[in-house]
Amino acid sequence: VKTCVRVTDQESRQELPYNLIGELLFCTPSQMKGYVYNKSDDTSIIEEFGDGVKWIRTGDLGYVDDDGFVHYVGRMKRIYMTRVRHGNSGQLIKIFPQRIEECIEQIDEVLICGVVVREDEDRLNVPIAFVSLTSQDIDPQNAESIIKQFVDKQLPEHDRPEDIHILNAMPMTASGKVDYCALEEMVKESIDHA
Repeated sequence: VKTCVRVTDQESRQELPYNLIGELLFCTPSQMKGYVYNKSDDTSIIEEFGDGVKWIRTGDLGYVDDDGFVHYVGRMKRIYMTRVRHGNSGQLIKIFPQRIEECIEQIDEVLICGVVVREDEDRLNVPIAFVSLTSQDIDPQNAESIIKQFVDKQLPEHDRPEDIHILNAMPMTASGKVDYCALEEMVKESIDHA
């Protein structure tokens, strides 16, 4: 029994070569016939590419490297487009909030980070970071300065958060994950009160 992996471009649905990020699809002899129990005709996450082979769409982003190892990058739903500010004016590029979060969480003073986007007239979307610190004794302004300096060195310009908000406590879902809906609401409220 072998499991096959395919990486496809989200828009064209064409298979991508090694080391390029796209949606991960899997095919295995033991896979399900449908997605919803007792509804074998529900094939919303099953895709065929003209050869009769059925692939399960994961909704996950990743790539396969030259050695055949599969790398997970993040969920597709958490991808946004932004416009490059300088140089290639007007060029669209993807923002992966998880990548920004992982970068900021490397900082000793940071306990957890959640990144969402704010719509922007010129750039479409800009990343906004919410950060909870490892200690209430850390000066928030000093922490913000440390974060800005770190991301300026580590991230390309389009991935650098436009704003950094220090929170006493990160809003979490019942399952213990960052509550991105609550963070998006905070962004919306800050726009409404601007």
